[in-house]
Amino acid sequence: MSELAGAYSQIFIMFAIVVVGYCVSKLGYISRAGFLSINSFLIHIALPCMIIASVSSLDPDTGAAQVPWFFAMSFVMYLLLFGITWVLNVVLHAPAEQRPVFLFSSLCNNTGLLCLPILAAIYGEQTVLGSSIYVLMCNLVIGTLGLAVLESGDPTKRAPGASTGSFRLRFNVRTLWNAPLVACVFALFLFFTGLRLPDLVESTIGTLGSTCVPLAMVMVGCALAQSDLKSAFTDVRVYVYSIVRNLLAPAALYLLLHPFINDPVLLWVFVIMFSAPVGVMVPAWAGEYHQDENFAARLTVISTLLSFVFIPLLVTLMGLV
Repeated sequence: MSELAGAYSQIFIMFAIVVVGYCVSKLGYISRAGFLSINSFLIHIALPCMIIASVSSLDPDTGAAQVPWFFAMSFVMYLLLFGITWVLNVVLHAPAEQRPVFLFSSLCNNTGLLCLPILAAIYGEQTVLGSSIYVLMCNLVIGTLGLAVLESGDPTKRAPGASTGSFRLRFNVRTLWNAPLVACVFALFLFFTGLRLPDLVESTIGTLGSTCVPLAMVMVGCALAQSDLKSAFTDVRVYVYSIVRNLLAPAALYLLLHPFINDPVLLWVFVIMFSAPVGVMVPAWAGEYHQDENFAARLTVISTLLSFVFIPLLVTLMGLV
């Protein structure tokens, strides 16, 4: 129970920081331009530093055995997420113009800026390398299947006579070239070769990486402050989608896998990453491909808010079973 109490206190602290981010944005201390700049710092500097710094605290014997499993489970996770969302599109009778956004949101989730820091705070740095593999896989699926889904729903790019459900898979290498993915590859290189950075460099990277958790929570609050919360709270489909996708599915998978997987770190990372809310970049991607930005924002807002209820529930489940 002491571990659960510690987990709740960490989540409460993070939620409090989100509230601070919401307030400072509403008060005008962080402008839209400031939000974009800090978010860029997080993606290109703080998060990569956190990933690289995590290597120094890992046990090579344990980690080497875990890494292939992290890759396999993250791949399976995104297949399941896509399949579950496809079924929900049918069951919820989602309008044709919303289906590509639903599907893309299942692939572009907030693994990096929300779940990775939460896992590190609750379960320690032993989860960071595995979490970063999920971030890497997220980038891979966004750049392949994710963009194919968005293009399939883009009215300006759809071939004449093509149905709204048709897909054209396009591989975009430029999308994959990003700082978190490069940092993950570099961290894996250091891990498997046993090389270490100079102490001064390692300390500097560790200090920069330590800013990731509080800044990421502030940015989530700012994103909520800049969204239309009123319209978000009245969309029933979004609630059903979030409950099934972010709570019921990961809980059921934990109960199914728990008897067969003895390594708790593999399960912790899998379940929390599976419950990741819709990524804050989904509305921007939706706008880029002429999709419904407001609907994408509603998905992001509701799933993010509910994650502060769902994740403690999942942590409780994993602590009791």
